[in-house]
Amino acid sequence: LTTKPRIHVLELTRFDVIAGRGNGTNTQNIEYRYVVAGYVTRYEKATKLERKAIALEAIREIEDRGGRFLCKLKSDHVSYEALDIEYKITKVMQSLRDEAKKKKL
Repeated sequence: LTTKPRIHVLELTRFDVIAGRGNGTNTQNIEYRYVVAGYVTRYEKATKLERKAIALEAIREIEDRGGRFLCKLKSDHVSYEALDIEYKITKVMQSLRDEAKKKKL
């Protein structure tokens, strides 16, 4: 049994990604959404296996910029939990699908 590391965050960077609804995600995740949008065209044309690889590329790009994938703890308002890789992949793939839908409207 492993526990996710808790991170005491004094200040978020513009590249940090906050998971969940609310909690300032709309204003915080601007850079994240910009990065994800850059992968949408490839994602739409990719096979299921390739889509996971594309999501991993987007994750790597965000993390290379110093971004962290975090989830705010409900117990307080300054601690965050680092997301595991499977959660990151799920989040990015959902964002890619959402962006692809917007593009078709």
